[in-house]
Parts: sequence; structure tokens; C-alpha cells
Amino acid sequence: MRRGLLVLAGLFAAGCAATPATFERGGVAYGVTEGPFRGRWWNYYERGRSFLDGGFFVEAEQDLGRALKERDEDQRWARTYGLHFVPQYFPNREYGVALYHLGNFQGAAAALETSYEQQPSARAACYLRLAQHALSKDDTERPRLDLSSANSEVPVSTSTLHFPITARDNTFIQSILVNGVELHVGAPAPELTASAAIALQPGLNPVRIAAVDAAGHTAEQQLEFFADFDGPALSFDEPVELPGRIAGVVYDRAGVTAVTIEGIDATLTPGANGELRFHADLDQQDLAPPLTFSAADTLKNRSEGTVPLSVLHVAKAPTGFLLAAAPTVIPFSGNLNALVQGGQIIAIAQASPAPATPSIRFVNLDNGQHYLMEEVIAEVELIAPAGIQSITLNGQPVDFIPERARQRVSRRIPLPEAGPVELVAAMEDASGNRHETRVTVERVLTEVESLAQKLSLAILGNIWEGPNRDHQAEETFISDELTRILFDQDRFDLVARNTLPQILTEQELAAAVGARNGASPLRDLVSAELFAVGMVRKDTDTIEIILQAINPENSQLMGYADVAGRADTKDQLRSLVADLALRFAQEFPRVQGQIIDARSTTRLYTSLSSDDRIRPNMKCIVFRRGPEIRDSATGTLMGAPADIIAEGWFDEVAKNLSRIFVPAQTEAGAPAIEVQDFVITK
Repeated sequence: MRRGLLVLAGLFAAGCAATPATFERGGVAYGVTEGPFRGRWWNYYERGRSFLDGGFFVEAEQDLGRALKERDEDQRWARTYGLHFVPQYFPNREYGVALYHLGNFQGAAAALETSYEQQPSARAACYLRLAQHALSKDDTERPRLDLSSANSEVPVSTSTLHFPITARDNTFIQSILVNGVELHVGAPAPELTASAAIALQPGLNPVRIAAVDAAGHTAEQQLEFFADFDGPALSFDEPVELPGRIAGVVYDRAGVTAVTIEGIDATLTPGANGELRFHADLDQQDLAPPLTFSAADTLKNRSEGTVPLSVLHVAKAPTGFLLAAAPTVIPFSGNLNALVQGGQIIAIAQASPAPATPSIRFVNLDNGQHYLMEEVIAEVELIAPAGIQSITLNGQPVDFIPERARQRVSRRIPLPEAGPVELVAAMEDASGNRHETRVTVERVLTEVESLAQKLSLAILGNIWEGPNRDHQAEETFISDELTRILFDQDRFDLVARNTLPQILTEQELAAAVGARNGASPLRDLVSAELFAVGMVRKDTDTIEIILQAINPENSQLMGYADVAGRADTKDQLRSLVADLALRFAQEFPRVQGQIIDARSTTRLYTSLSSDDRIRPNMKCIVFRRGPEIRDSATGTLMGAPADIIAEGWFDEVAKNLSRIFVPAQTEAGAPAIEVQDFVITK
């Protein structure tokens, strides 16, 4: 029999044409509907998809064509009658898939383009690529890349670099890749622009960019970006004697903008090899030990610290100093001695000259220190009488000043949210000897950054659609892999699956997704701010996975992500799930703004807007930063606490601002929200 065993000839439905035959393959019936077939557009759509799942493309094309004649717009939650809906009604897309399998690639591409314009979906983009590939088999022209916005000639100081990539082709651009990773570009088109976000390491970062057209031709280009997280390297002329002139050499490949000594701007003059000479004259009234210095480059990286004084004259010598006995030298503090004449301290000097042996140390970091911020500036002091050959910090090279025995270098170091981080500074001197020092520091999360203030998310499970439902192993794999990846992303406070009170059936999940009027029936069953429910459907060639985030309070759809493609192997399925998790997390960006109008106590305006991907009903936190904390010994900035004032949600979002609703505060002593307080998405 034609493409399978004929099981049953359809009977006439009331007032409708005869129902086509259903088919069986592998013990599964195709061409079926859940309820009675009444010849309505949703009946044809459901049956057409069933035929499509089983590979019965002629029958699928006929039914989907009938559905299109009656309702031709692809949409989610298409109303059938009363309060009944079709969650996913994509007749153009599924008609295009049927035409593709029947070899009508031109018709398939047209239907799939219409579908993507009406309601973008990963499945439409997937099959549109396949159709365009088939249509472009005779194409010989390579695509073209436009990277004019990416200026690789200038050093950058951001840990993540963003720039647009535009690709053009005489047929269709299928994909854009950065370092082998495909960017999300949606449906193929003759011209596509994607935003690249590239994580940078200190130093030179090669970036390989490629565009692939529908025929499989590739255009590639490689750029190199220099990431500069280092403050200027600085070395003082010795001995440093005050009052008087402090001088030295400063260098930064990005260029030095300023050097200050105790708040006084130093004079900068060009030196050799891109170095600058600096000097500042300090009078007695300028002296307030410890004397501090600061140097900044054009990228606003800074090096800061304490001037390594050799002699500090704190008073004039008493009258008759030359005729009196030599000054008395007494221990003062640390390695300093005080010179006393006539019972008066006239100078403070180093107890011994600078060490003759090489050394390296962190000036501003102590082992076990905790910080309330995302990054620290590591200041390193180096002494190498024989000269410095190289410097590294955590294995990455650091710029330095050649032929200077004593100098300071610095680098901004990001701190992970969890766990201590070890910093290793190493120097190789001109004699080939290696010297290193280590310190372990740790970031402490503020109240706002803590896990308790992230969105709590419960992954409830998957709804398998269509007749191909015997996929228990795939269902478990998708749920487990999705949970693992979302946990590693650390964006959500995941509700552990083993804490759910029961394993939910597909019927219960469908009820949670479909409760479009009123609260979700699972609101009292699962304690979470978001429910995530997957919808999975598999046809003869591809799998489609949709992940929906649902507000348990009102069943509103809060986020939506989908992927589609071949999943013949675990690696293919794993790649799809990883892409799904990334797209889902991007639906809930953690962005921060400020309160710009606080005249109302419950409805306040913020600087966040739709450009920040803010949507109504997203939850937020209002907080206030406390005063900055500095280490009492080193003066190093340790960060600032952040205290939560209130929680609320966005109720209006515009292009340039948003409004949040904050329920009336009942806690005694809670501070009033003010302009310049901060707001962050939960």
C-alpha cells in the first residue's frame, strides 16, 4: 500500500467532506485528531500536522492548504471558538515544510518566508535554510563580510566587546559565526546583521569571523583586538627625597593621560620608546604621609599606590645645626628611621637602601581579603637589580618599563561570583631567574546579587505533541540537560526537581500552559516566580523544542524561546538544548538603571526602557548603595554594600523610560525611595 498500511477509511463528518484515510507506520497512526473532525480550519491544521509527522506529505499538503484558505495567518494562541485556542497555529510554516519534502523548493521558500514575517520561529528558519540551500545549488559566488564597525587598531578596555557584523550575498546568508560559534540571526536573507559579543582576555585576542551562504560558500576574516586592562607602569627615580621634586618614568601602550602625586598634577614630557618622563614639585605644606600617586591611561585604567620615599624632611634643622653633634638615628616605623636633632624629628629615612635582591609582591592585596565588587585592581611592585625580562599575571603578559630596576604595574582582575580566586604574579629577571608571589581573594555578593534575589524558576517538564510520543529517553535527556545548563549559567534560582511535590502529567502541564484566564492551576503546588514548560514535537527529519516561561500569578507568558534542527545524535540534541537555554536566559536580562522620578510612593519612573529588553510584569528590586569601604591598612577600595529598599514589577515600558509598581511598604523604618536610587531586574 502507498506509504504504509491503510488502516481505516474515514467516515463522513456531519456537514463535511469525507475524511481521508489514516495511515499506520511503526504501530503509530497518522492523520488523526484528538476530537471529532468537523471540517474546520483547526481540524485540517491538526490532521495535516499529524500527516506531516509521519512523512505523508501529499496528504499533509492537502490538509494544510485547506487550513490556509480559511485562516492564513501564522500566530500563537489562535482562538477557535469560545475560550478554546490552538497554542501554535503555523499553517504557512507547515505548508512550506510539506512542499519542501515534495520537492517544491520555490513554493516552500515563499511559504516559509511568509511564516517568518508573520510570526518568527526556529522551525521556519530551519526549513527555510534547507529550501534555500536546494535552490542555490548552482550558485558560485561567495558572500561578503562588512566589519567596518569593528576597529581592531585601537586597544579596548572592556571584558566583553560588542560590534555588529553584516554579511551580504547574491542569494541568501544562512549563518554568521564568531570563532566557530554560530550567532542567532533568525531566518536567512540576502543581508543579515548580527551583534557579536566577544569575551576578551588581557593582551592580543584573535577573532575569526565567517559568513556562510545558502550554497555553503564561506567568507572568512580574522581580526585581532588588544584588550588593555592594565594601568600605566610607573617607576620613580631614586632616592625619593621630600620636600623637593619627585620624578620618574611612566608607560602605557594606550597612552598616559595624567600622573598625580598627592593630588598635584605632574608634568609629562616625551621620553624614549613611547615612555613619558614625569615630575612634580612638592613643598612642605603638600606633605601628608603616606604620599599617594595615581596614573591613568586613555582607556581610564589606573595605577595607584604610595610613593616609595627614601627621605622625608619633616622639619628644618635647629639653629646651630652644623655646629651641633650629628643627628640621633632612632627606629621610627617598619623599615623607617627618624633623624632627631635637638629633641626634634627633622627627617624620616629608609632604615636600609632598596633591596639588592629581586622581589615581587602585591602592594594592595592581602591573602583572604573579601571584596564587594565585580573586579579588583591588582597593584604589583617589582624589584630586579639585573633588569626585568618579563612579567605575567595569571599567565598573561603585563607591559613594563625596560631597564628600570624598581617599578609598579597594575591590572583589573574580574572576580567570579562564587569561590576564591588565586592571583599569581611572576617575573623573570634579565639573569633568567623566575620570581613569583601568590594571593587568594574572594568576592562577597551584596544582598542584591545574592541567589535569593534572582528569579526562582521551576522547570516542570515537557509536553510532547503529535503522534510520535514514544521518546522517554529524549524527554529525560532534554530536561536534565536544560536544568544543568541553566544552573551553570547562574541566572536563575532553580527549584530542584526532586523538591517538586509530584511528577506532573502532560495534562497538568497543558493546563498550566493553557490557563489563559486567571491564575495557573499549579500556583499553589509549586513555589516559584516562573514556571518553565517545554513543548516538543518530532517529525521525520527534525525536532522542535519550545520553552515557555509562565507567570504563576496570572498565567501570562513571560518568555519564549525555541530551537529546531536535526537531533539524530546526543551531541546534536545537546547542542540544540544549549542554544535553547541561552535564548531563554536572554529573555530575562539582568539590567540595572536608576529611579528618575519618585513623586509617587508606589509608581516610580526608571531609566530602564524597552531598549534594555524590559517587558511589563518583569520583577525588579529597588536598592541603595552605601558608602565605599576601604582597607584601613592599604587604602584599597573594597566596594560598597547595596541595601534592598523594596521589590516590585514593571507595569509600563516605553522607548526611553519605564514605570514600576512597588506595593505599599509596611516594614517599620523602611526608607523612602528617592531619585538616584537604583533598580535592577530580578
